[in-house]
Amino acid sequence: MVKKVLYFLLFIFLSVLTQVGGIVLLLSLLASNWLKTKFKFKTLLIFVLLYVATTFLLVPHVAPKFGRSKIANLRPTNFVTVLLNRNYINSEYRNTLRRLNGNLRNQGVELHFLDANFPFIDGFPLLPSFLVVQIQRGSTSMIQRKFKLSYVRAGRKKNASDVNNIINLQD
Repeated sequence: MVKKVLYFLLFIFLSVLTQVGGIVLLLSLLASNWLKTKFKFKTLLIFVLLYVATTFLLVPHVAPKFGRSKIANLRPTNFVTVLLNRNYINSEYRNTLRRLNGNLRNQGVELHFLDANFPFIDGFPLLPSFLVVQIQRGSTSMIQRKFKLSYVRAGRKKNASDVNNIINLQD
């Protein structure tokens, strides 16, 4: 019974964090039970293989059906963003980013993204917003420290949190 509760909590956590991780967990548990081979980390190995295949092979082809595509011509701040499937945007933002990147590149500035959106469903919190909600307070300098951002970028994340009515942040 405890094991089922832990799997359920892990399912919820992976779904919120990556949007596809929960489903991949269920599939890996089913595949692990189906395979009769016994070795210690069988379920973990199956999960990692299925998750990587889903993230890099399946999701990029399914996301356009939901009006999303991967961010092109920009580098993520770190690769974890890509592994968590937080590198998808709709066509309106894609066009805006393309114009902005072109303008900044002409000025010698390289644009990176921290956290975009998931490939399928809206309404999941962005990582800086999630941190602020979790601790119930936030400031520009706190976001700057936790995410190793410049003060200006942290201020933008803070303002986005205010605009999205996530929490009333105080400096």
